[in-house]
Amino acid sequence: MLGRRKTIGSLFLGKFKNMKQPLKELKIIDSPVEQILEQKIIDILKLIGENPNREGLQETPKRVSKAYAEWFKGYTNPPTYKLFDSKYKGILARKAIPFISHCEHHIAIYNGFIDFGYIPNGKVTGISKIIRRFQHLSARLTIQENLTDLLIDDFIKEVSVV
Repeated sequence: MLGRRKTIGSLFLGKFKNMKQPLKELKIIDSPVEQILEQKIIDILKLIGENPNREGLQETPKRVSKAYAEWFKGYTNPPTYKLFDSKYKGILARKAIPFISHCEHHIAIYNGFIDFGYIPNGKVTGISKIIRRFQHLSARLTIQENLTDLLIDDFIKEVSVV
């Protein structure tokens, strides 16, 4: 197996500590959470000196709550890997997997690309599933320094390539 840091390539990131169990589903849309979040966005708009009732901002609180449901879906259960028996002994790799995350210090968006590869240990999983799972797990508050270990540890645990 490739070295732990070499398998992830262009990202060198650490472990999430104190992560709670993931939610089954992030219930923001059409829930009391949506109404609370919308009111908080209205409050923020007022605090920064904006008029939440002006034409361009009237639907903003609803749009923001929907965006948050997508941006932070990483707190829900990720897609599962399907494993297949394989005698393949070469490297399986994919370069430039796009991801979007949010900095946990400022909730600012950051994005990048992940280069990932592994040598199977009798089992393989589809590259498209790896991409979806990495993108899903990245959709939460993180710091780059922790994101790689989260992705690698999750992959090793779920796929057992070691």
